[in-house]
Amino acid sequence: FPAKKILFCQAHYYALFNPIAPSRYAGLGFDRVACQSQIAKGFLERVLGFRDVAVIPCYIDGELFAPRGNAAQIALIPKKLPREAAAIQSVFGLKYPQFSHVPWQIAENRTEREIAEIFGGSSIVLSLPFLESFGLVPLEAMASGAIVTGFHGYGGQEYASADNGFWFPPDHLEEVADAIAHILTGLEKRDPALLAMREAGFATAARYNKERTRDALRG
Repeated sequence: FPAKKILFCQAHYYALFNPIAPSRYAGLGFDRVACQSQIAKGFLERVLGFRDVAVIPCYIDGELFAPRGNAAQIALIPKKLPREAAAIQSVFGLKYPQFSHVPWQIAENRTEREIAEIFGGSSIVLSLPFLESFGLVPLEAMASGAIVTGFHGYGGQEYASADNGFWFPPDHLEEVADAIAHILTGLEKRDPALLAMREAGFATAARYNKERTRDALRG
């Protein structure tokens, strides 16, 4: 059809596995191509042959994702890495029985508001992304006042740093369990380093706001 065509790619890896052959994308006549992260932009330009891909950043609803007490509780969404999630929980239980009273909250098959309630009521969010173009969950956790540990899922490299979380390679399961125990111990003692990490998380999440997204769309 003679229309202006704009492609928004939400997950760059999935562009490799659908009815359109990857080699055909650049020749389909899109007027603009956009994605939500610099990570995805680089892939689309290097691998799929697009030029001048625009980045429309995601935003975090700071009114919805906010602290709600942040009790000693570990929240997670394990659906993308269920074996890794189960292994981390098992290692944690075996190595650190002193924390057997700390609950694990599965924030899966919940509404956005329910997830916000769980994150805001948790001191830790275990990050379990996989092949992400960006990855909202860690940022939602940071905005909720939780300390994040786990994986960045590749796309999260855009915002993950040693200042705002405990990040590990995806096969370092015991190390993640150790980090959870470290966080729980530190929070009990009001460790200044962890309080600073929490503040860095707030600042990181605040960068992804509606105004920034709106400005990118207007551009």
